[in-house]
Amino acid sequence: TKLTDQETAEGSVVVHELGRQLEAATAEAQDRLIEPGLLEEAPTEPRAYLSWLKKTAREHRVYKHPYYHEFIRNQADESDLRNYVMQESVVDGRFDDLLAMMQVGTAGAAKMEIASNFWDEMGNGD
Repeated sequence: TKLTDQETAEGSVVVHELGRQLEAATAEAQDRLIEPGLLEEAPTEPRAYLSWLKKTAREHRVYKHPYYHEFIRNQADESDLRNYVMQESVVDGRFDDLLAMMQVGTAGAAKMEIASNFWDEMGNGD
């Protein structure tokens, strides 16, 4: 279905190139945030890598973010909780569907990891 008779940016070479440059710059900026040497210590064997990755994530400062482990638990009032639920429902509303679709074509440990995340998103995790 054609939505408009007007030209759109969808096929624009300029818009495509601008998007590509923004994506590249964002990836480079994110790469600079990785601690020096962190990736060099990463194991190359898949199971060891997965364990290393989970351990690295658990040690990250946002894993037990004060917002969740202090503010929400000890200080948030009804308005704060209402705001939190509204924000989370917008973000997570379709995330379970995304995880379900990610499983298609995967196998083994990768599929089980995605399945575990899906199970958690459906309210059955720890």
